[in-house]
Amino acid sequence: MGSIAGRKGSFLLQDAGTLEGNTVSGQWFVIPGSGTGELGGLRGEGSFTAALGEGADLTLDYWFGPNRPSGPPEGSELHRPLRCRR
Repeated sequence: MGSIAGRKGSFLLQDAGTLEGNTVSGQWFVIPGSGTGELGGLRGEGSFTAALGEGADLTLDYWFGPNRPSGPPEGSELHRPLRCRR
């Protein structure tokens, strides 16, 4: 369990990645309905690209509310503070 934007809970990500030559890339999204506790309704997606064996900046653009295939619903606030170095 952790927190996002001061909301406590947990969630699941589904990911996929590729390796082409020396370039690694990946994409993920929050599995709809997987948010628990105060993270219920969490939606989001993220990605990275990096040279093989190098660190990468990972991001997750997220929002709370109904899921839309093209991103956050109109009028919802898009959050982008989740970044980590791997």
